Amino acid sequence: MKTQNTIDLLEEAKQRRKKIVALRQSDPKMTLQAIGNDKEVGLSRERVRQILNDEGLPSSGIDARRIIRYCIQCGKELKGKIKSFCNKDCISAYHNNTFVCEACGKTFTRPKSYNIRKGVLQSPIRFCNRKCLGAWMGRQNKKD
Repeated sequence: MKTQNTIDLLEEAKQRRKKIVALRQSDPKMTLQAIGNDKEVGLSRERVRQILNDEGLPSSGIDARRIIRYCIQCGKELKGKIKSFCNKDCISAYHNNTFVCEACGKTFTRPKSYNIRKGVLQSPIRFCNRKCLGAWMGRQNKKD
């Protein structure tokens, strides 16, 4: 059998819980410390965090604002850890340039760093391999 004192304590706890939820919903950026220090609440940060988790509300300001990140390459929404790409294909596509061979028409890729090392800004990559380069040079010599 519950005494009146126990019933009063349970009512007070319900009121605190409602106040914590109201404070989080009114200001998502409010810290757990600030919510706990409210004169009507008077609880520790940990207890405030536990109550917010029980109610299904975010316990941190970052979760409350929910920063949405997108893949740098394809623009898909990223889930989970902080990262820049959604998969390995996007990483590869971002770090490589695609070219079309002038001799055979084949599409090929080279790392973006290759452009800087080889001075591609002055002479663009035009061939997928040395064989195509040789074939193209032979055709050029025959035209003369």
